Amino acid sequence: MSPSIGIVLLLRVLSAFAASLVIPSTYALLFEVSGKEKGKLMGSFWAVEVLGRTIGPVIGGLLYSFDINFPWLFLASLELFLVPLFYISTFSSPRAS
Repeated sequence: MSPSIGIVLLLRVLSAFAASLVIPSTYALLFEVSGKEKGKLMGSFWAVEVLGRTIGPVIGGLLYSFDINFPWLFLASLELFLVPLFYISTFSSPRAS
């Protein structure tokens, strides 16, 4: 049974809202922790981000052409959030002020 269009739209709006907060906060975090390597680190992040924005729609279109619809794509992208969150919470230490 597929979810109703209202639930799918609500999840999409929440996903877009969260994504709009990720980029500015990522740049602020990179700027804060990078030290002398600011340019190199931010340039590397920008290159990966542009590559993802270029390849992402192509991969999404291919998955959709194989009849993999939005709820499954949403659940698949959820792990792209949970894995780094687990890594950061497990392996990072608080910075001394």
